[in-house]
Amino acid sequence: MILGAKKLEIIEFLLEKQDENGFIFFSLSELCEQTKCSKPTAINTLNLLRQKNVLEKLKNGLYKFK
Repeated sequence: MILGAKKLEIIEFLLEKQDENGFIFFSLSELCEQTKCSKPTAINTLNLLRQKNVLEKLKNGLYKFK
């Protein structure tokens, strides 16, 4: 699997935003604004991380690294 620059930027944003327990709280609009990416790119990246069992969606805006 090859990741583009925007997907890597999104992953870096998530890693920097996580707390000490791996929880990440953000809105999709905040993610897009901070990484200057489109909503489809953000959603595709989040879905990819969830499919690979790296990230778990707990509720809207709240995720956790596994």
